[in-house]
Amino acid sequence: MKKRGVFLIILLLISVIFINIIYAETTIKSYNYKDSNQNSLINAKLYIYGCTDSTCSSLTNYWFYKDSGSSSSIAVTGTPSNYNAEFHFINCYKSKEYLGFTNSYYNGDSIPITMSKQDPCSSSLLIPQITGTKQVNNQLTITINLGQVFSSSLTTLPNEVKSFYDANVDVKISIKDSNNIEVYTKTDSVTVPFGGKTHSFTWTPTTQGDYTIIITTNVKDCKCTQPQSDSSPASTSITITQPTQQCPTCLQPSAWSSCVNSQQNRTNYKCDSTTNYLCQSYLETQSCTEPPKGLCDANNECKKDKYTCTSGDVDCSCSQLKGFECKENQECNAQVLKHLSSDNYPICCSLECAAKQTNQTQPPQTQCTPGETQLCLPDENGCTQQKYCISNSTFSPCYQTNSSCKAPSTCIDLTPSGTCSQIFQGTLCLDGQLVTSALCSTNTTTTTTTTQQNRCFEFWYCASWSDCNDIGTHNCLKWEDINKCSTATSKPADEQQCSYTQPPVYSQYLQSQPFKGEGEGSKIFYVGNDGEGTSVQNLVNALIPRGFSLKLGLDNSFALLIIALFLGSITFYYLAKYKHPIKEIKQKIPIKKEEPLKSVKINDLMLNVIESLQGDEKRIAQKLIEGEGIKTSKLRDILGLNKNKMEIALSKLERRQIIKERTDDDSKLYFNDWLK
Repeated sequence: MKKRGVFLIILLLISVIFINIIYAETTIKSYNYKDSNQNSLINAKLYIYGCTDSTCSSLTNYWFYKDSGSSSSIAVTGTPSNYNAEFHFINCYKSKEYLGFTNSYYNGDSIPITMSKQDPCSSSLLIPQITGTKQVNNQLTITINLGQVFSSSLTTLPNEVKSFYDANVDVKISIKDSNNIEVYTKTDSVTVPFGGKTHSFTWTPTTQGDYTIIITTNVKDCKCTQPQSDSSPASTSITITQPTQQCPTCLQPSAWSSCVNSQQNRTNYKCDSTTNYLCQSYLETQSCTEPPKGLCDANNECKKDKYTCTSGDVDCSCSQLKGFECKENQECNAQVLKHLSSDNYPICCSLECAAKQTNQTQPPQTQCTPGETQLCLPDENGCTQQKYCISNSTFSPCYQTNSSCKAPSTCIDLTPSGTCSQIFQGTLCLDGQLVTSALCSTNTTTTTTTTQQNRCFEFWYCASWSDCNDIGTHNCLKWEDINKCSTATSKPADEQQCSYTQPPVYSQYLQSQPFKGEGEGSKIFYVGNDGEGTSVQNLVNALIPRGFSLKLGLDNSFALLIIALFLGSITFYYLAKYKHPIKEIKQKIPIKKEEPLKSVKINDLMLNVIESLQGDEKRIAQKLIEGEGIKTSKLRDILGLNKNKMEIALSKLERRQIIKERTDDDSKLYFNDWLK
């Protein structure tokens, strides 16, 4: 009976080894990443390209890519080209390259890669180029060529790695006059790519003279040991001249005054083309013929039309009759006064003249009291109108109350004057300006779909808290917006109660962003037992010797079906041949069933959150990545923590909503859903 059991086990192992021999890939090289102080570095990225020669003058598409994630090492599998170019990158460290290596260098050894920062860092500058007319009040464009900060052994880089050679540089322009007084300065933050770039400033001089333009750079990239200022600024000189001046269009002369002593005058304007090219006023006179005198009799009545004259006046003019002269585009909607003019123009009106109307919205009305006035609807220009009751107890036609009223301007959103804006709810257009008005609804339905769709919902997460103080509060040392909106409208206050609970993450607040390595055209490599895959994949990898990997290429259900059929066939054969029940084996070897741990799919959000943890909380989170559902007591034994330290660490993880709340003292531990 023992021989039959041994036979069954050997048959199963032979089948697994046979599959492993067919599909296994050997780890041919491993890299370990450290800084200059020999501290391990994570999140390393490795690209390997095939070359056509030992100098890698021409690259083919990369045949290997790997992101170490939270690990400090990368294992290379597969068969490289005869020559290859290797690119190693870690954020805030200078890129490292190896070119022209042959297959003989791939012997499975573990190779240390030391990443370093650059010192000094600088961006070379050329003489600034100036375009535009070099005259007062004309805008000039000053363009400078910025050299690349981080170099490469190759003159042309693959598109996938170019961004690792970018540098953050502050570019400053300073313009000084002939007295060395700074008249203009500006600093721009610029990303300088591999190969360099050009950057431009604009400046509008307001005074003629000689100027010096100085441009300096300050490299502030984290791949440098510290911010580095360029010791060789670029400068050039420029002379600004006064443009040729021209006279503006001056105002039209005023009307001639009344004829007094056979003379009348008016104000006229002309340009001074010898000094300041400005319009200046001067008094202009001419001879005139005075109107006949003596039309007022001894009773101060106008002899011509019997209207009362004002004491001291003899010409019976419209002004002396206290009337209003109507212009060509005006009409009198009141009583017309007869005055001295030989013809009937200008008309002298007893009330202010009104703009000529082609259609009157207010028809004459009967039964009014003479002298009574009423308001009319505004005219076509939005000007106020009124009417008055004439002698036959009917209303006159409507006329403007202010003869100087003009058509108001349209508002900035093209809303006509006197109309509620459809874009800025609750506002009214008056004389070209939007003003708040209770007449306009604040709930006007407008098309705001685009604005709503483009809105970025902030989700603030505190990556690190200070210790609680005596009054039960603590401060957030590092806020992070999970959605990276670049705004801080909803950012919480730094100081919070120690019982503060991070807001839950809902799907509608998260921006849809693909994780790194999951986009179209990305390549995922499963290396040894470190690769991600299904639970069946992990189970098979656990049986494979380290240094090899087996990629099933099947989903869970199909793989389980094949394994079940294989084991079922062997069991059926065993029972049919020997007819021995396995009850005795179960009695001799009691099987203790344990629920398997649940594998965790790692994403960028989870990595960022776990990297922000410290101490026992980080150790617990890293163990949960290996498998959820582990009991508290078992995890405490694995980590070697006492009960109090374990309870403190788990409470902090619960408060930050990294793990789900426990139901008892020995609950199973799971990551919160938002983190996954």
